[in-house]
Amino acid sequence: MIETPAVRVPAEHRLLGLDRRTFPFALVALAVWAFWVVLIPWIDDQVAWDDRIEAGDVMLVTPDVTFTPAVGWDVTSGIRVGDDSVTGDQSPPDVVLTDGSVTLVVRAGPWDGTPRELLRQITAITTTTEGGDAFHVTGPAGTIRTDQGVTGATEGFTSPRVTGLLAAFVFGGDGVEVQVAGPLDQVSQRSDEITGMIESLSAAGSAS
Repeated sequence: MIETPAVRVPAEHRLLGLDRRTFPFALVALAVWAFWVVLIPWIDDQVAWDDRIEAGDVMLVTPDVTFTPAVGWDVTSGIRVGDDSVTGDQSPPDVVLTDGSVTLVVRAGPWDGTPRELLRQITAITTTTEGGDAFHVTGPAGTIRTDQGVTGATEGFTSPRVTGLLAAFVFGGDGVEVQVAGPLDQVSQRSDEITGMIESLSAAGSAS
C-alpha cells in the first residue's frame, strides 16, 4: 500500500505545529459542543422556535455554496437563498440548525488544501484544546460524496455528553466544515436526514 507523504504546513501558517487557517473551523467545533452542553437545556425551556425549515428552503454557506436542510428543523442562525440581507460577495453567517437536542452547523472559510487535511487540522486543534477525555475521535476518517459528486472527509466523535460527526469539503478556495452533535439516540434517529443534508452541499460550477 502506497502512503501519501505528509504535507508540511508552511511556516507562515503554522503555530505550535498546527495550521492557523483551521483555527476558526475548530472554534466552531468547540462552540457547538459548548452550545449543546451549556445552552441547549436552558434554551429548550425558555425559547419557542418559530423559524422552521419548509419544503423548498435552501441555505447559503458561501455566496456560491448551498445545501438543502431537512424539513421541520429549526433555524437558529443562517440565511436562506433569496434572502436579500446578503448581497454580492458578502459572506453569509454560519448556518446553525436544531431538531430536538441535535445541532447541525455548517460554516466556511478560506482553504487551499484537501478535505482530509482540513479535517485532520480541525480534529488536532479541537483535541488539543479540549483534551482527549472531552473530545474523542471514534475511528479513522472516511469519505462522503455529495449529490453533485464532490468528495469530502468525515469522522465520528464522542464527548462526555454528546456524540456526532465532523465532515470537511473543499469548494474552490473555500473549506466547508459540517458538525453534528447531540445525544446518541437522537443523532441515530435523524441519520438519514443528516446524511441527506450533507450530501446536498453544492457549489455553482462544481463537477465530479
